Amino acid sequence: MTEEQFMALVDKDAYQVFVMSTPISFPLQMFVHAYIITNNRGTLTRWDLLHRKSLVDDSVAHVHKNITTPWRGLSYFYFWTLFAFRPSFTPRCHGHLSGGEHSQARDMVVFLQQQAFSYKYRHRYHVLGPNSNTFVQWFLDVHDGHNIRLPKNAIGKNYITKHYETEKNCYL
Repeated sequence: MTEEQFMALVDKDAYQVFVMSTPISFPLQMFVHAYIITNNRGTLTRWDLLHRKSLVDDSVAHVHKNITTPWRGLSYFYFWTLFAFRPSFTPRCHGHLSGGEHSQARDMVVFLQQQAFSYKYRHRYHVLGPNSNTFVQWFLDVHDGHNIRLPKNAIGKNYITKHYETEKNCYL
C-alpha cells in the first residue's frame, strides 16, 4: 500500500485502526511482520514489536511507537536500517475499523494507548513467538466483533493459545 493509498483511507474526524503487514527482510521474505496503525481523529500512531529494544524515545523494551511512517515496509535486506532511505517492501492492509466517539474503533485506539507498553511479552522476542505477529494477534483477540485476520504466513500469531481466556479477560 502506497502512502497515497493509505492516506485515502484516513478519516481525520474518526477513530480508526489499521492492521498492516510487510514481508520480513531477506532471506525470510516469505513470512510477514504485522503492525498496527491507529488514527485518533487525525493523529496517526504506528505500533510495532521488533527484535531490537528501545529504538526510539517512545519504546518500552521491544514495543515501539512511531518507529517509522505507517506506509513504510521493512527493508529488503536485514542489514539495511529501517530509518535509512533504502528500498523496502510495500505493506498490505489486512483490515481496518472506523468509528466515532462511542465505537469499537475508539475503544481499540484507547486500549493501545493505555496497554501497548504493558504487553505481557514486551521484554521477549523470538522468531517463532512471541514476536510482532503475537503482539498484533493479542490485540485482535482482546477485541471481539471484527473480521480482521492475520495471514497464514504471520508466524507467531498463534503463540498465545494455552492461557488465552485468562489473558483476554485481564485486559477487558
